[in-house]
Amino acid sequence: MIMRIKIFNRNFAIQISSRKVRNKEVIGYSNRTKDGFFIVTLDYDSFPIDILVEELRRIQSDFGLSTFYVFKSSESSYHAVCIDKVSLAFYFHILQNSSVDVEYQNIPYKFGKRLWVLRLSDGNHPIEFLCSLKAESEREKSLAHKIILENIFKIKMDIEKNLDKQEEVIFARYRI
Repeated sequence: MIMRIKIFNRNFAIQISSRKVRNKEVIGYSNRTKDGFFIVTLDYDSFPIDILVEELRRIQSDFGLSTFYVFKSSESSYHAVCIDKVSLAFYFHILQNSSVDVEYQNIPYKFGKRLWVLRLSDGNHPIEFLCSLKAESEREKSLAHKIILENIFKIKMDIEKNLDKQEEVIFARYRI
């Protein structure tokens, strides 16, 4: 809600907003790599899976990205992860050309940090691996994110080429 007031030939606006109290703490992994690049992480809420697959295929084609790994985060909500490393500007461009949750797109504006986090669980809905959408790319890939995804979700990622040497992932603890 925005309230506008005119005082002494000046217009003042007061904006009031609210959001639910976040009291459940979760842990997630960030998409930022130790050398300042970003893997492609996308968060879709209340989104049909068939349209999601079509969109990810288009994003792979439009941006020259390799395999996406798709995870179910809750009913009709999904995480999509591609471990190709891209610049911040390129990642913003991908986000703007996707249908991801607006809250997810705006994380840097709300929290002032240039990293996006996908939760590993909220306690009620464990994240589960659904499928991979295979594609090839010559882009460098994040070894650290490959290791984390393989170990946490017990999946095998058939990636051996173009892996960097980084082995650390930034984790974040936050409230939902």
